[in-house]
Amino acid sequence: MCFKTLNDDDQAYSAEIFLDTSIHCCKLKGPLFVPRVDRVFSLFKWRASCTYTQVEYGNVVLSVAQYLLRKITDYGSLTKAQDFVANRLPHALHPGKVTWTFNLLQRIYGSNDAECSERAKRKLRSLMRLCVKFVDELCDAPLEDGVECYWARHGFQRAVDGGFEWKAPRRRRSRPRCKICHFMRAPIGEAR
Repeated sequence: MCFKTLNDDDQAYSAEIFLDTSIHCCKLKGPLFVPRVDRVFSLFKWRASCTYTQVEYGNVVLSVAQYLLRKITDYGSLTKAQDFVANRLPHALHPGKVTWTFNLLQRIYGSNDAECSERAKRKLRSLMRLCVKFVDELCDAPLEDGVECYWARHGFQRAVDGGFEWKAPRRRRSRPRCKICHFMRAPIGEAR
């Protein structure tokens, strides 16, 4: 990936920026992306996002974190869980799990596999506890949310075993729980 070099003379075209799911995910991808994203953020005076972005973030990041927690627990080993995802999980069917396993479990060090496994579980549990608040932390006070996504408010729950669980949205056209369709069809400035 080729980045344009930013310097102090760069000016943003607008004072505001809307942060979509990919930007929030980039903050978790490692040392190459984080300084670049922070530098771009500094060019804007107002950063905003929406509840629909929170749900997408949950579907991408939190669902994989939940999956990895389960695999580490099942195998009792970070090394075995990573080996399963890298070598036995069909990449064609689950490319996101392979990619996010690398991103979420990079830079976990310890003197042995048991220590690394425990650190990985703690990191993933912290991510699950933080849930979609990570999206809010990168934004200024929220703009009016024309989408009002139900699942952004109710997607994170405690599982029966006491663990954390990201509930993927179950959307039905016959029973909409948000205003995404109205929001997308409304002319700019009228999406209420």
